[in-house]
Amino acid sequence: MQSALKALLRAALSALVCLCCLSRVVGDDAEAFKAINLDYPGLEGVRAAVEANDYATAKGALLDYYKARRMKRIDHAVTVNFGSCRPDELLAYLEKVQARVSDPMKWMGEDNYRSGSNWAFGQHRLGEPFIMGAYLPELRAAQRWRELSLECIHEELSEQFYPDGGHVEGSISYHGTTMRHLLDILRQARASDIELPHDLRARALAATQWLMYVVRPDWILPTFGDGGNKDRSREIFGKRARALWPDVAGFELLASKGASGAAPPQTSIILPYSGHIVMRTEWQPEALWLLMKAGPAGSRKITRGALASGRSSHSHRDQLSFMLSALGENFLMDWSPKSYTAKLADGTSAKLASKLTEYHNTITVDGDPSCQEEPLTGLSVDAQIHEWASTPAFDFVQASVPLLRDVTHERSVLFVKPSFWLVRDRVLGDGTHRAAQHWLFNEGQSVTLEPSSRSFIARGKKAWLRVLSSRGAAERSPAPAGLVRGERIVVRQSGSLPLAYLSVLCPGTDAGQDVELRVLQDHAGAAGVVVSVEEESTHAFFAADGGEHVYEGGQWSFTGACGFVRSRAGRVVSIGLVRARLLRGPGFSLEFPAPTTMAWDRQPDGAWQLRAVAPHFAMAMVSAEGLVGPDWRLWRQSLEGGTPHETAVSGDEQLSFTLTAGKTYLYRPEQ
Repeated sequence: MQSALKALLRAALSALVCLCCLSRVVGDDAEAFKAINLDYPGLEGVRAAVEANDYATAKGALLDYYKARRMKRIDHAVTVNFGSCRPDELLAYLEKVQARVSDPMKWMGEDNYRSGSNWAFGQHRLGEPFIMGAYLPELRAAQRWRELSLECIHEELSEQFYPDGGHVEGSISYHGTTMRHLLDILRQARASDIELPHDLRARALAATQWLMYVVRPDWILPTFGDGGNKDRSREIFGKRARALWPDVAGFELLASKGASGAAPPQTSIILPYSGHIVMRTEWQPEALWLLMKAGPAGSRKITRGALASGRSSHSHRDQLSFMLSALGENFLMDWSPKSYTAKLADGTSAKLASKLTEYHNTITVDGDPSCQEEPLTGLSVDAQIHEWASTPAFDFVQASVPLLRDVTHERSVLFVKPSFWLVRDRVLGDGTHRAAQHWLFNEGQSVTLEPSSRSFIARGKKAWLRVLSSRGAAERSPAPAGLVRGERIVVRQSGSLPLAYLSVLCPGTDAGQDVELRVLQDHAGAAGVVVSVEEESTHAFFAADGGEHVYEGGQWSFTGACGFVRSRAGRVVSIGLVRARLLRGPGFSLEFPAPTTMAWDRQPDGAWQLRAVAPHFAMAMVSAEGLVGPDWRLWRQSLEGGTPHETAVSGDEQLSFTLTAGKTYLYRPEQ
């Protein structure tokens, strides 16, 4: 009798426990379904079951709804397979999503996130509420997620990206990181049939094209600033950009790493707001390519949130530095530590040391390793671009950056296509100073110094790069392995300012190729050189004033910022002018009533292709026995590729004509 009573009590207790558990489960289910908008189209059966407190049926109907739904999910940290999960797993998934989204929603709601930094999209996941709200519109909170997230995304695009698409932090690597998050937002919007604001999509496209234009010939994203070089072509352009904008030229080419797709519409380009300049011959791995930085420093002030009044920290003191690749080889590099926590041999932070100016391809003064720094704030200084021109025959950029003690570094780069770069550095100011020009080469490349010819040559596996200097003493200057992974060459000189360097950077595949630099004149005010590469010779001129400068006993005269004449086997094949009024050489003379930037590029049939850059109307008075004849005419090429239109050319011994900037002309005998 006693044992029977105990058994009865145990049964009653078990029933009570089960009843309590059932009540708790039912309560949990009821709470879970409160988070779902049961009025959403397709959930009618779920709503009826919930209203009848039949949560088992409701969960099954909800799972059936998701199994039948065909909306695509963009990558997310919390995932579930609707086709194989159980009803309780589905509810658990929805709860996990809400828990995960609550954190960025809190940050946004409190106006407490790191605005103006890649952290907004990365650490604080501001795009995640939009993505999950678009993917799970059945949740009651989904609309609020989307609205607040989109509002902040819209604001961050204005905070983080310049009008040209560049990222304000001055790091190409972190630009790429931010774009992965941003493009996923656009992908989810498209998959969910959500129309985003036009300016948001336009800014995202500009930021993606910015990355496209700076990519190296080997399809690697290089970097100035923190982060290092990244192979992200397929990740950004294949998985994301190509799918979003299938008709934009270049995305397919980069996604396939050159295997298919049309090339972008430009090779060389200036990205003026972010201050990046690209000089490129073609969209192939063997292209000649140079990327130079000259713009905002990247120490962007954070405008709001918990870190307001602080600064973003991914930029380096690397103004006027450039990277260079040619003929399938990456030569001049920009390095950043592989780890933020790495220490150098003396215990100092590798991340902080990597920011110093001396570990970039630019100029330092008076042995100061970080001369590009404001003395009071310690922040990096901005650079300014003064001149840019790109034509079929040449590219040219001139920019400057202030250094310490009222000293300025001005750098001009002339790219004579497709042969070599001519770099002119001027250190301007007063007093006596020491200048050092830094060159950082790729790991694995051997560098040979040739003091007798003021040159050094870097040899890679596929090609070599010869650097010839007009003055200064080149020497090896080893740097800590954690900062520079290849050889570093420094060319030093000292004296009263202004000081000037002229450097030729000539790539090739034949190490025996003859390259010569002959200096006609070399001082801070004006310079003239002759660069000879095998049978080609190029006379190039730089001037810092508006005066006429005469060379080689009066054979050559030049007035302007920069100009060159390239000849092959004694025949002129290209001419380039930057803000020039006069260029006179043996047998020809070009004169302009106003400073003119233009190019002459000889075609295979002997005709000239002319392209003016500035001013809008450029008048040329040509006396050119060796270039043209009295029966030549100027033809403007049709934009549609049709019959060229003849334009006015007058005179016999002296021809004069007018060019419209930006249009292409052919100058040839009358046909």
